[in-house]
Amino acid sequence: MASTPDWYTPTSTDITAQTIVSLAIDIVAQTLTRLKIDIDAQTLPLLVMDIASQSIGAINVDLSGQSVGNIAIDIAAQAIGNIEIDIAAQALSELQNRPKYGAAETGTFNVSIGATSEDTLVSMAGSGIIYGGTVYNIDTINHGNDELVIVVDGVEVFRQSPNVAVSAGYTQPFSNYAYLSRHWERLLQYKYIFVITKGITIESSYEILWNNIGADSTPVKGVLIYATI
Repeated sequence: MASTPDWYTPTSTDITAQTIVSLAIDIVAQTLTRLKIDIDAQTLPLLVMDIASQSIGAINVDLSGQSVGNIAIDIAAQAIGNIEIDIAAQALSELQNRPKYGAAETGTFNVSIGATSEDTLVSMAGSGIIYGGTVYNIDTINHGNDELVIVVDGVEVFRQSPNVAVSAGYTQPFSNYAYLSRHWERLLQYKYIFVITKGITIESSYEILWNNIGADSTPVKGVLIYATI
């Protein structure tokens, strides 16, 4: 970069309460410790910042209480320590946001539920998402009237028996918080398989229980797949 002439004196421009057709800032091959643009009570049809091949410590754009037709920031081939955009009272045509979940986790279970008992099979705590799961009840005794129970964030959202799930039509994917994929009752073999619906988001907790209404204990096993934030 060329040296600064002795006669050069930095200047500043103060723009207040006016209409600007176009404001363009083109900075090339500079090292900036800080670039700050503070625009107050203006109407800007177009604000363009074209920054190329430089190292910038911070870019701070503060737009408050104004109407901006378009803001375009084109930043290429540089290292930027921080970009801060503070937008208040604006109209945004589209805003995309997605929680970042952690790695998938599994909770497996194999529980013997006592007669006339309702017990927890598996649970998770924290914010996250359910990726799916299965619950199996396979026995030589008919437990078609037992109930699968699902509690989300402390609220019971699902309580259905295999027999009622068939009559209610909860045998198709995404028909409820869980759906019955297998209902087998023959030759002293009773098989009931529930599939846990995926995509349910969790704020604080998720719990699966089994309510055994029969006079004999029954085995229930399966897996829950989930991720937390």
